[in-house]
Amino acid sequence: MPKVAQPLDPARYREQPCAALTADQVSQLGITTQPKPDLESKFGPSCEWNAFDEIGITIHATLLTIGSSLANVYKQHDQGQWPFFEPVEDISGYPGVLLDSLDAQPKGKCQLVVGLRDDLAYSVQVSVDPDSKDYANPCPVVRKATEMAVSTMKAGT
Repeated sequence: MPKVAQPLDPARYREQPCAALTADQVSQLGITTQPKPDLESKFGPSCEWNAFDEIGITIHATLLTIGSSLANVYKQHDQGQWPFFEPVEDISGYPGVLLDSLDAQPKGKCQLVVGLRDDLAYSVQVSVDPDSKDYANPCPVVRKATEMAVSTMKAGT
């Protein structure tokens, strides 16, 4: 289980979860819709960028507050919770894991959980329309979005 070498304090993003992706970054992802924050989400403050009607993609990001460590995700995998589980060493300098709870080979959706600290993680999930070119392999989309968000949080912008 990888450790977080440079812990990140994402306190600002608890109150402003949509600020983790800047307007420019969202535009680079091809999304023009307004984000929808949810400070009362069951798993922690979250934000959704729903561009399903525009480009066939929805991005949902959550600053996890329940069972939020990367170590907990590894433990869940050891207990059989994640059929698709692929560790990723470097998400803007932080360890992460690509995962899916239903399929051993994700189609149409992919989730990336990255450790911001040893006791705190950030989750980004992408859902892709079946007609999209990214449907068969959605994980590169979630990786790009997560790298952008972590870079923003590192910069504190």
